[in-house]
Amino acid sequence: MRADMVNDFNFGINLDIERNLNFDFEDFEFEDFEFGSFDFENLEFGGRENKESKIERLKKRIQDRLELRGKALDNLFKMVVCEQNEWGIPRLKPFTDGLDGIEWNDFNNKKQIKNRAKTAIHFYIEDYQFEVVWRNPDKYISLFKDCAAVVTPDFSNYTDMPKAQHLWNHYRRQWLGAYWQKRGINIIPSLSWAVGHLYDFCFMGIPKNTTLATSFTNSRMDKETAILDLSCLIDVLKPCKLFIKASDSETAVLKEFFEFEQIKPHKYTKG
Repeated sequence: MRADMVNDFNFGINLDIERNLNFDFEDFEFEDFEFGSFDFENLEFGGRENKESKIERLKKRIQDRLELRGKALDNLFKMVVCEQNEWGIPRLKPFTDGLDGIEWNDFNNKKQIKNRAKTAIHFYIEDYQFEVVWRNPDKYISLFKDCAAVVTPDFSNYTDMPKAQHLWNHYRRQWLGAYWQKRGINIIPSLSWAVGHLYDFCFMGIPKNTTLATSFTNSRMDKETAILDLSCLIDVLKPCKLFIKASDSETAVLKEFFEFEQIKPHKYTKG
């Protein structure tokens, strides 16, 4: 693989090198990232920094980014043995526990959990706040196992995203749910879709008659269309219980259409 083709894998590493070094990047082979074969000594550097220290600093940055890339790709080689469909999207097992008297915490607020056994964790927050669970799905397993349940991560599906990205985010959501479920974690499938774009794969891997969760807190959402979409999902999946993250005013409206329990948005305080 040529280095000019690995932008996405190396998280901008090529741009960092081009800014710091004087050489033709088009002729640079990806295999040259193996430090034993790449001749750092003959590179020309500008600026005031000592050449040796700059080489060492650059080597460390390259190594760190390659390791990060490796973690991001590891999931492609982890086995998730479970029922799958034509897209290879893992199918989750139903979760039907009552979860009576449960407290909800978003993943970003995990350090504030006081009673794990009575807490369920959701990911209805900004994607960057939980990308770590995709890069390292084992990192929080002990926390998740102690909790009453965990909702599958809500990787965003926006209306202006290409369909392939919607499919990829649904796959990641189901993959993590199946991976954690195999390790004894109670998993609640999250319903996530781009409003008005309810593709067939939005149902894939989600069992019928299970507990489900979703969010209605996006202020830019076309709520009328979203209610129609959710009605379709409920009609097909027939959940035994439904949780919806929504404000009090949104909950009042949604209660006219659905039977569900509210997940209250977390109120963060300064200090």
